[in-house]
Amino acid sequence: MPSIASHPITPLSTPDTLPSPSALNAYVWRQILLTLLVQSVFPLGFTLSLYLGNPLLLVWCVFVLFPVLDLILPQDNWNPQSKQEAKLLENDKRFLIPLYAVFVSDLAIFWYALKMAESGNLRIYDFVMLAFMTAQSSAANAGVGHELYHRRNKFHKVIGTISYVKFYYSHMTVAHVKFHHKIVATPQDPTTSRMGESLYAYLLRGITGSFLEVYSLNKDGFSEGLRHLNYYVCLFVGIFLSIGLKAALFSLLSGFLCMIMIETVNYVEHYGLQRKLIDGVYELVNIRHSWNAPQVVTNFMLFKLQRHSDHHANAYKPYQILESLPESPQLPHGYSASLILAMIPSVWFAVADPLAKAANNNEKVDDKILKEVNNRAYSVLIPSFILMTVATFYLPYA
Repeated sequence: MPSIASHPITPLSTPDTLPSPSALNAYVWRQILLTLLVQSVFPLGFTLSLYLGNPLLLVWCVFVLFPVLDLILPQDNWNPQSKQEAKLLENDKRFLIPLYAVFVSDLAIFWYALKMAESGNLRIYDFVMLAFMTAQSSAANAGVGHELYHRRNKFHKVIGTISYVKFYYSHMTVAHVKFHHKIVATPQDPTTSRMGESLYAYLLRGITGSFLEVYSLNKDGFSEGLRHLNYYVCLFVGIFLSIGLKAALFSLLSGFLCMIMIETVNYVEHYGLQRKLIDGVYELVNIRHSWNAPQVVTNFMLFKLQRHSDHHANAYKPYQILESLPESPQLPHGYSASLILAMIPSVWFAVADPLAKAANNNEKVDDKILKEVNNRAYSVLIPSFILMTVATFYLPYA
């Protein structure tokens, strides 16, 4: 569904001209500052939640504030206008600033949460909600990890892996690159959700399937799966020895919650989309095998991950030059709102199945069907926004 305020963004250049240095500089800093502004919600929300004793505040930001802003603000359909312009943006090291900032911020949140879990004498509810908030920060950092482990630079691959090790899921970085990008949108891919498959059925298959894929890989005569298990054991034991048992157990709970969040995003990204089998061979991956969303705030939150078709077509492309492709399958809402819908299987099927069928048949979605899809989505999203707002700002102080 178009944003209420949707309008085209002024291009920096034309296909025949390069952008002026001043225009390029202004665009780069605007993108960096807006990304940092959105990403600052995680450390600020975490801090305010602790200060105010309201652990739902960060949840509200991600699942109410962001989707509402996505509806109000202009959509993000800006693309580089030429190869030269894309190259200038690709080589601009300033786009690393938000990635490094989120990585460091998340490590600080993780360390503080571990110390608080160990020495804070928390009630069970507070312990769980602290783990949930920490998992939200880790999930945001997973966007950094995803961006960096796709880079060719060894240092960035290490940072990307660390982002996932801290929530006990770094084997997914291997499964994602070695398997998912090759077999996406086929029955062989455990991290492609199938039409009619609920989120909860998918979670079991996706989480176990990605580990089994990596376990089957051998590097230098040693299972990649066992290698990552060693990382997890070292992390758990290291936390136990340096902080304490409660902190180590907290890391497991927070890691599990983050794992669920990451796989819920994976569930949405390719739901129901299928590559055609032609003479026993699957067609090549193309832009019709990933769900895309032009909503601006969640694009800043996820480092353009919602431009998912271009990511699968060009896995090494850095986030700042991923392209919005209107001809690719489009979700009616950004990933944040879609996660809410996915939690209710009957609603998700009613919203996503007609769109997936049209995408698989390379057909345009009928306007009547699109209206029904949007009505069904709003019938859940609006009450959800109201309930979460009441739970966040009224119930704790009633």
